[in-house]
Amino acid sequence: MLRRPLQIAAALLGLSVSASACALGYFRPLPVPMSNRDSPVAIADDFWEVQLARSPLLATRLGDRRFDAVLPDLGGLARREVAHKHLDLLRRLQDLNPGQLAPSAWRTARFLAHLLGQEEEVAACRLPLWQLSPFDGLHTQLIELGEVQVVDSSAAATAYVTRLGGVPSLLEQQQANLRDGIKEGWVAPRLLVQRVIDQLLRLEAPAGAGALDAALLQPVQAATGLSTGDAQSLHDDVCAALRDSVRPALRAHRLFLEQSLRPAARDSLSLSAQPGGEACYRQLFSAAGAAPSTPAQIHDAAQEELERQHEAMLELAQAQGFTSVEPYQAFLRHA
Repeated sequence: MLRRPLQIAAALLGLSVSASACALGYFRPLPVPMSNRDSPVAIADDFWEVQLARSPLLATRLGDRRFDAVLPDLGGLARREVAHKHLDLLRRLQDLNPGQLAPSAWRTARFLAHLLGQEEEVAACRLPLWQLSPFDGLHTQLIELGEVQVVDSSAAATAYVTRLGGVPSLLEQQQANLRDGIKEGWVAPRLLVQRVIDQLLRLEAPAGAGALDAALLQPVQAATGLSTGDAQSLHDDVCAALRDSVRPALRAHRLFLEQSLRPAARDSLSLSAQPGGEACYRQLFSAAGAAPSTPAQIHDAAQEELERQHEAMLELAQAQGFTSVEPYQAFLRHA
C-alpha cells in the first residue's frame, strides 16, 4: 500500500498547500539544489517507463520495440513491484521544492501526482481478480497484435515467435487471478463471461481458426530484412506457435471460463454486487476524470435525459399514427 498517496497528490495539486502540508513533509521548507533525477520531467520519464514495462503490448502499439518479445506479467509479485515503483515516484514528487520549479514544471508535477493518485484509487478495486472484457480482453489484444508487431530483422522475428510462445503463461496468470477473485468474491458479470466464451468458441471454429491464423501471420507476410531461408523459418515457427501454444491456450482459457468462472459469476451487471463495489465505483468514477458530480447525480441526469428522449420519440410516433414508441421503432427498423 502506498503511503498517503492521495494526500501527497492533493498537496501537489494545490488543493491544500498549507503550513500543515509542510509539517507533514510534503515539501522541503528550504531550497536545495535540484539534481536531474529530481526534476518533474525526469520523474515523468520514469513513470512512463514503468507504464511501458508493465504494458508491453501498449509499447508495441506505440512503436517502442524494446518489449516486442514479452507479454504482460499479471502476477501478484509484478503488481507489487509496480506499486513500489509508484511509491518511489511519489516520494520524489514529495521532495520537490515548489519554489525552484518553473510554472510548466510545476504543472507536470501536479499532473503526475494526479495520475499516481488515480493508480492507487483504481488498485483498491482489485481489477486483476475479476476484470474480463469481450471488447479489450487479452484474447482480443493478442489477435490485434498481428496488426502492430513489426518484423524487420532476424532479432525482430525471434522476438515475435518468443512472444507468441508466452501466450499460455499469460492466460494461465489471468486464470490464477480470476481463481483468487472467486475465492474472495470478486467476479465478473455472467453476461460478460458468456460473451468472452462465445468469442473464444468462434475462434475454435474452422472459420475463426483461419481468421486467427491469418491475423497473427500478418507480421510474417509483411516481414522485411530477412533472407529467404529466415523468412521461411519465421513462417514455420509462427505456425508452430499457433498450433502448439496459442490455439491450445485459448481453448484451455475457454474451458476455464466455462467450468470455473461462469458458475461463480455474478448475475448483476452493477458493481454494487461486488464486495466494496460501491466504493470501487466511486473510485473508478473519480479516476475517469468525470465532471465534478457524484455518480448518483450523473445517473439521475442520464435518467432524465432518457425520459426526455422517450417523450420526444413518443411525440414523433403519435404524429405518425402510432400509440407508443415500440411499434414505431419496429416500423423504422423494417422500413
